[in-house]
Amino acid sequence: MARMKRRSNPTGLIELSDVQVKIELTEVGDERSFALKNINLGKDVLPSEAIVVCVVRAGRSAERYELGRLDSWDKSPKVLRDIDASEVPKFRVLIRDPNSPKLLASAENIRLRDPGQSESLIPIDIVDLGQLAWRYREDDEDGAPTLQVNKLLYPSAAAAEQDAQFIGLVLPEALRRVCWTIVEVPDGLDDPSNWRSQWVWWLTGLGVTLPPPPKSASQAADIWVEGVVEKFCCAHNFCTKLLAQREVDGGK
Repeated sequence: MARMKRRSNPTGLIELSDVQVKIELTEVGDERSFALKNINLGKDVLPSEAIVVCVVRAGRSAERYELGRLDSWDKSPKVLRDIDASEVPKFRVLIRDPNSPKLLASAENIRLRDPGQSESLIPIDIVDLGQLAWRYREDDEDGAPTLQVNKLLYPSAAAAEQDAQFIGLVLPEALRRVCWTIVEVPDGLDDPSNWRSQWVWWLTGLGVTLPPPPKSASQAADIWVEGVVEKFCCAHNFCTKLLAQREVDGGK
């Protein structure tokens, strides 16, 4: 496979990781609020008068908040009034020049992970889906996958991941869809800015050959996708776990 390409940064923009930004999201009844509590710039230095901006996005809805100067931005909760309540919000934190629109630093696509959730490559969001048990979604901007699970079934992502029925029946299908998106855009595996590149280490660790066959070779591509799913299921003994849970439940 081609060597990983490095992304150039001619503008000098400081790229912050999600661990450098602390955001708190609270939910009381039907009202959700967020607060930007901390920005850790590490060794980077920015002018104290730089302006902090937070953009919140969920599905096709978005809100922008100007929070004030870097040395004294507003850390109080902000109510998300126009954000789609059926979607889990993503946050974008921007620091811009006080006298122009020029960006000095940014943290992109920050997701607030359930404290008990594992570091899954497919984030799990607990949302209101009515009578739909689960739904596979792709981000409107970059196509990154998300697995939405009905909050009536699981109170948290961690609870879903501990259920043999969920991991044995839902995760393989979600993985199948991810694999097809990788087949469709295989160059994404070599682009550090593309979410697909995060899957390289996981796929190679599973013993999968990369890159996948081209989509035009439909039969070979289908064999590759199904091979990935089968390796995944075998590695985690999903049928064995499903049988064990059935015995615990009284053979139902």
